[in-house]
Amino acid sequence: MHKLTAQYQELEGPEVFSQERENFPRTPRSIRQRIGQTFAQVIQPASTWFHGSDQGSSPSPIPQNANHSESLSEELEPFYSFREALAREDITLPGSHLSPSDHVSGLGSECTGGETPSHSESLELNMPADMSSVNEAGSACPSCLSPTADSVEKERTYCPPPSINIADLAYRDLSDLLRPHRPKGKPGYKDCALGDVLQRKMREMQSLLAIYVNGKNELGWIDASLQAAIATGHSTSYGRTIRERTRSFINDRHCLPYTPMATWNKSSLELHGLKEGLVLHLQSLGKYIRALDIVEFCAEPSVQKKYGLEKTICLSTAQNWMHVLEYRWSKEPTGQFVDGHERADVVDYRQQTFLPRMEKLDEGTRRWDRSSWEEVAEPRPRDIPRRKTVYWYHDESTFYAHDRRKKRWVHKSEKAVPQPKGEGVSLMVSDFVSADYGWLHSPDGIKSARVYFHAGKNREGYFTNEDICTQTEEAMAIVKECYPNEDHVFIFDNATTHLARAPDALSARHMSQKTTLAHNPMFGVEVRDLDSNGKPQYDRSGEVLKKKIKMGPATYADGSPQCLYYPPDHTDPNKAGRFKGMAVLLEERGYKDMMKLRAQCKGFKCPPTRFDRSSPCCCRRLLYNEPDFVSVESILETLLRTGGYQAVFLPKFHCELNFIEQCWGASKREYRKYPMSSSLEDLDRNVATALETVSVKTMRRFYTRSHRFMDAYRKGLTGKQAAWATKQYHGHRVLPNSILDELELKGIEP
Repeated sequence: MHKLTAQYQELEGPEVFSQERENFPRTPRSIRQRIGQTFAQVIQPASTWFHGSDQGSSPSPIPQNANHSESLSEELEPFYSFREALAREDITLPGSHLSPSDHVSGLGSECTGGETPSHSESLELNMPADMSSVNEAGSACPSCLSPTADSVEKERTYCPPPSINIADLAYRDLSDLLRPHRPKGKPGYKDCALGDVLQRKMREMQSLLAIYVNGKNELGWIDASLQAAIATGHSTSYGRTIRERTRSFINDRHCLPYTPMATWNKSSLELHGLKEGLVLHLQSLGKYIRALDIVEFCAEPSVQKKYGLEKTICLSTAQNWMHVLEYRWSKEPTGQFVDGHERADVVDYRQQTFLPRMEKLDEGTRRWDRSSWEEVAEPRPRDIPRRKTVYWYHDESTFYAHDRRKKRWVHKSEKAVPQPKGEGVSLMVSDFVSADYGWLHSPDGIKSARVYFHAGKNREGYFTNEDICTQTEEAMAIVKECYPNEDHVFIFDNATTHLARAPDALSARHMSQKTTLAHNPMFGVEVRDLDSNGKPQYDRSGEVLKKKIKMGPATYADGSPQCLYYPPDHTDPNKAGRFKGMAVLLEERGYKDMMKLRAQCKGFKCPPTRFDRSSPCCCRRLLYNEPDFVSVESILETLLRTGGYQAVFLPKFHCELNFIEQCWGASKREYRKYPMSSSLEDLDRNVATALETVSVKTMRRFYTRSHRFMDAYRKGLTGKQAAWATKQYHGHRVLPNSILDELELKGIEP
């Protein structure tokens, strides 16, 4: 090395050498690199060593520059001797399928694209031991390098550069890895998931391939690598590393550059079995777990001995491990209410009464296009009526003055603001809605069936059956005036307020088995005592005054009335005007020896066997199942029937079948965005504005979802299975017939 430095000083002069030496880094390797670059500039390109004025001339081992020092030629004499022997074909290249003359006179278009080896390419040929260089670190072409057992030095073999076509294919594959396409033919690209260091190395390889392919045989393989190294901010010596990595990728698309970053720092959680042990430990603790449980688990001596831990972890590390174990600190996800949803009597009413009736009514309803949510014209058979059927769903909801969003993006400069205590004043809204027309009101918006009610003991009281009947009468008047050419069905929740019967309606619940004695109170029904204006009367304590009235008559099988009380002029004074009793009523209907039968089973919980009239268990159950006692209409049913409309009651605990519930939720989402105010006037105005933000198209989406639940129940699905199916097939009104097979495949049990 000192000899080469002296020769460089002799060639360039003492002043130039002194100036260049000041720029040299102080490391020996950097000095060697700089001297090598200087020699690459001084020495003529290798093409002039082997080619004269014409192709037939003999290769000359001596550079044509006459100004070069003889001492420099002597220093490079072993290299020239090797090239002369190669030109005379006295030696062959190890591992090469080409003859020496092919390497010297030209490799042909298949290997190099018709170019002759340049000076830098000649350095990749085998040289004598005193001129060979040690292989660089990194991946290399396995077909060109064959390490020996006696030396760490690797014998270097000439490897021809790849063809343009092969390099172009590798460039395209590398580009797909760095810029992957979006799936399913979607336009655009996804972010590369590889590490930053690996991406940088791959882009260096991409630069080499791009320069080589776009050069069109003008630049050689090694010259392209030198330009790629400079373009990526490295020295020219880094070009060999880029070439080796690129060759490895060309040979094997799975061979990407090795990145040792973060391989020396592995988490203790990756120890064999520790992650699985933590998962089992946390599952054994139940729902309410803490990050501190991991700290305590790792502090146990038996755990440390089992997994090779020297000490426990800190709390912040345990919190990070919770994220690795896929736990998140958030609210517990909730679904629909299931209390009583699958109760036997509820399921029986849903499957035997509600769903068959709705299926028959659906034949006359409108269908909606899933993309535009406009009406779809469907051909109907002749036996289906041409009049459209419109569903009007009814429900009530309460809005609170202080109900606002709890989570939002909060700037760090915001300060704590005093908040009002409690939910504030409330406003109850009762309304009807349909997927055909939206909220129930006239087309001009003047008439509306909506009711605003300030519920409370010290306010307007509570929403009773009388209020619902008054609202229903207003709704009937609007649909009769505005939509007279359609059949209207009013659907209500299965609540006691909606199912209320007339005060004197038949009921066997509190009847006595025997005739009421004269000294006992009269059997009857308690009703509120109203004044002449129809208002309830109150006592001094504020309680509503009540009075007893007689229960209405029953009906025989032939339709004739059956009085429940003896006539006032009965011959027996102890029976005059008294209640007959269940046994007498059943015997008047043809049953025998009812006095020998017990009044009712304990707690009215009769045996679960199917009811049999020939051998009844008790008088109350027998009378309870009589046709006239079963078919007693509610006040709403009677009101709607007399007006020419139908009433349908939803199954209990099935709010998912009433799509107005989602309309309330959508309006409350908008209502919570308004500024908070305790004013009752602001509450009324904000509620009215929020309700109008729910569009008809949104209501049709909600309506389709509720009917998707109905179809799921028709196919025998439970509430849990129906919730999964409706989410899986959102936008569909009807589920596929293979839904049960899909549930079994997913492992979703009832």
